[in-house]
Amino acid sequence: MISVQDGNIIVEHTTPGSGEVINCYSGKSATQLYRQIAADCQGLQVEHAMYLGCELQKAELALSMKQSFIYEQDKLLKTAK
Repeated sequence: MISVQDGNIIVEHTTPGSGEVINCYSGKSATQLYRQIAADCQGLQVEHAMYLGCELQKAELALSMKQSFIYEQDKLLKTAK
């Protein structure tokens, strides 16, 4: 689960079945976060890694544009009103 909160990108790694949080990552950079996640999850499937990269980049863009965009995972960026 990826979200933007209090000026940071938050990534919660959850189990597929129960949704239990296994690990939590926080930062301002998509690159920083995907490197941390890749180091911790070496068995990460390529397709999922590419998906995470896209979502992390959208979250970073929304964060860097301050109040201009709102990030919601799996949705297009929305402009703030």
